[in-house]
Parts: sequence; C-alpha cells; structure tokens
Amino acid sequence: MKLKSHFLLVLFTVSFFTEAQSSYSPGSFVIKGHVKNFKESFIDFGMTTYFDNSSNSIVVNSNGSFEQKFPVEKQQEIFLYLNEDAYLFTVLENDILTIEWDNSDFNKTFSIKGSNTSRTKSLQMQMNLHDELIVSARKEYQKMYKENKKLNSQEKFSLINELYNSNVKKLLDSSAESFSEPINDIITGLYFQYTILLNNERQQSLFPPIEGVHLLH
Repeated sequence: MKLKSHFLLVLFTVSFFTEAQSSYSPGSFVIKGHVKNFKESFIDFGMTTYFDNSSNSIVVNSNGSFEQKFPVEKQQEIFLYLNEDAYLFTVLENDILTIEWDNSDFNKTFSIKGSNTSRTKSLQMQMNLHDELIVSARKEYQKMYKENKKLNSQEKFSLINELYNSNVKKLLDSSAESFSEPINDIITGLYFQYTILLNNERQQSLFPPIEGVHLLH
C-alpha cells in the first residue's frame, strides 16, 4: 500500500510539472536606445539561464540607434559589455530598457531607464552599485595584491574574504529602503566575482603569470 501511494505521488508530481511547463512560454524584454561615437556594429551581452549562460548581440544602426527584443524567463541577469567592462542588470518579462551614452565619455554620459519609475530606480541602483562596489573592489584588490605578494594561501584567502564582507556591508548599508530583489542579485553577483577571484589565485599559485595581476572579471 505504501509503495502504491508513493507511485501515485510520483505520477501526480510528474503530471503537475509537465502541465505547468507546457502552459508556460518564455516572455521577452526589449533593449533600445542611442549611442554616439560608437565604432562597432554590435553591442554584446551575456545572459544567465537556469542551466547555463548565453551570448547575444544588439545590432547598432549607422546613426547609433538600436532596438531589439530578446526572450527572458521570469527574471534573469544580463551582462552588458560596455566600456571594456561588464555591467550586470536584472531583466524581467515585458521589460523595456532604454540606454544612451556617448562612447567618447562613457562614465559621464551613460544612462539607463526602465519601463516605469520603479524599474528605472532599480536599474540605476545596479549601475551605481557597480561603480561603487565592483570597480572599487578591483582597485582595493590590486592594492592588496601589490602590498601582500608574499602572503601564503590562507592569508590571501582571509584578505579576499574580508574584502568581500566589507563590500556586502557597503551594499546593505546603501539600501535605506526596503530590501529589493536587485540587491539580492548583486550580492549573488559579488559572491561569484570573489569566487572567480579565489580561483584565479589558486590558478596563479599553480601557474604564475608572466606579467600583470588577475583582477575581477
């Protein structure tokens, strides 16, 4: 009797998820905008999925304008490759992201807006936190690396861990309002950034680089 009950439960579970999967179809989001002094024909970006990562490109017209639709499942993260960096943004179904900048002065001209005030605020917060946390973390790590080249593996791990914790604290302190989902995303992103950093240190100890230092990717 117990085996029969378990069998019926498995049948019900499989049937439920099969029906849910068949009734759900991925949504989409739009990226549009305009860029000045841009010499490339495409804007590349990476995108997370539930199983792996994908690469995509946005076609830029000769006048600098662009508008393109891409599939998205519920909520995902994209990494826009701009200004020799990767900028993380959360995208939702039915999102419209409008970005504009002058490529000759990216830092002072880049702007991003969502389809409503709330989404614009979240996207701009992600952009600001990238500048405040990711960029500063690279500089701090580079300084730490130069000053502590002779540290052993455990000591380097402790320093990297302290740097990660301090940046998470900055991130939490920066949110005086409710704890929103983009902050969760950025904390997760920071975790993987520092995981990559730790792995780089491990690889570096096995295969020392010829020149330069490994920074956060």
